[in-house]
Amino acid sequence: MDATSQPPLAAADIVGKMAEAETPLVPTGYVRVEGRRYEAFCPAGHVAKGAMLRVAGQDNFRLIVTKP
Repeated sequence: MDATSQPPLAAADIVGKMAEAETPLVPTGYVRVEGRRYEAFCPAGHVAKGAMLRVAGQDNFRLIVTKP
């Protein structure tokens, strides 16, 4: 049984894609990229639910997202 809470990250495949904030990011929360949910961090701070973001990279187990 696979006990992962989210799909494994493949940076080369996901960096540069658009993400929608599924929860508020304060500065960490969840985003949806191509129908998949990922934990994400936004260095700019608070982002409202529903905001569109761009995947800039990853650190450990979460995506780094920025405002486009």
